[in-house]
Amino acid sequence: RQSGAVARSSYISRGLLMTSILDCSNTRDAADRVLSLNPMDYRHFSMLLLEPTGPPALLRWTGQDGGPELTLDPSMPKSSSSFKTAEVVASRKDLLASRYQFADTYDLALYHRSHEPERGPYSVCMHREDAQTVSFSHVAVTSDTIVFDYTPGSPCTTEPAPQVAIRRRG
Repeated sequence: RQSGAVARSSYISRGLLMTSILDCSNTRDAADRVLSLNPMDYRHFSMLLLEPTGPPALLRWTGQDGGPELTLDPSMPKSSSSFKTAEVVASRKDLLASRYQFADTYDLALYHRSHEPERGPYSVCMHREDAQTVSFSHVAVTSDTIVFDYTPGSPCTTEPAPQVAIRRRG
């Protein structure tokens, strides 16, 4: 339980947040819709909002008072770490910029399986004594389609699940 969070025995599925915004035409509309909901009905989440032509937006709800926060940040990749957060994220961004700047989809898959600079807390495919990368999601958004690729385990050792493609509403 997070400090400031109210204990609950049941929450609304966070997956329903995703389906509730499929008809939104841009990240601002999607964020406004999610922000209009009662955040206490959901467990904490980080939601990356994507649109075909605009910058990505990160909507994060920590489970604490104040509700979700929206960050418009065009820089990639979006990354997190509970270990030396700023250093790890900077290292992963530097790797993307230096080795995969003009990457295609295949190169980006290699990036996400990468153990550079070495297998450990700084690598994109992270392995530590107390934690490891547990899944990988790749989402491509066009004006009429959303394509979702999901790997249910460390991308260096796990085969991806079947691809899902859906038509955008709206």
